[in-house]
Amino acid sequence: MKRILRVVCITAVGILLLTVIAYLVYRPLRSLVPERVGMTKISDSVYIDDVSKASDAIELANDSIKELAKDVLVIERPPRMLFCYREKTFRSFGFRESAARSIGGIAVVLSPRAIYGYFLKHELIHYWQSRNLGFLCERYYPQWIIEGMAYSMSNDPRHPLNEPWETYRHQFEIWYKDVDKNHLKEELRRFSKVKMGARLPYNRSLKPSP
Repeated sequence: MKRILRVVCITAVGILLLTVIAYLVYRPLRSLVPERVGMTKISDSVYIDDVSKASDAIELANDSIKELAKDVLVIERPPRMLFCYREKTFRSFGFRESAARSIGGIAVVLSPRAIYGYFLKHELIHYWQSRNLGFLCERYYPQWIIEGMAYSMSNDPRHPLNEPWETYRHQFEIWYKDVDKNHLKEELRRFSKVKMGARLPYNRSLKPSP
């Protein structure tokens, strides 16, 4: 019994140490506890580093989720939405060049350059993808689906985008015309199976990119 208890204790300590190391080394994991980098929780899912902008952030978050729901991208459990009005806060998560990032099914992080509706919706679409298509969906779907969908359905006003993003958006929009919008998740999943080699009927006007 003592031996079992000892093994359990050692295992627990090991897991704790690995968690701490991961938190320190892989800085995006700081989104799990954004208060540690000076952010304040102002609603169930919104965090901010400048409380004077609290009402703006909450309004932007709510509006973005509602707009996506109109396009059948319903987000029942929003991720942590981290509004970094200071570049220093954004960089504390380990990001440099990006303006905004989605961290799997954990959080969406916006830099001062990305606190706009289309940026937030873009990252929320990636969150929707990870929740509905799988955490590793980027491996099983072509980039013109993953990124093209995010640029298109976020109504990104920039035209044209830098390449290859503009091409991805165009390819997605061609494909999207022929799908059942009310069963988008199923349409995407079927497409993923084709990409993975399953022999399923597929009559879309656009074939997967190599």
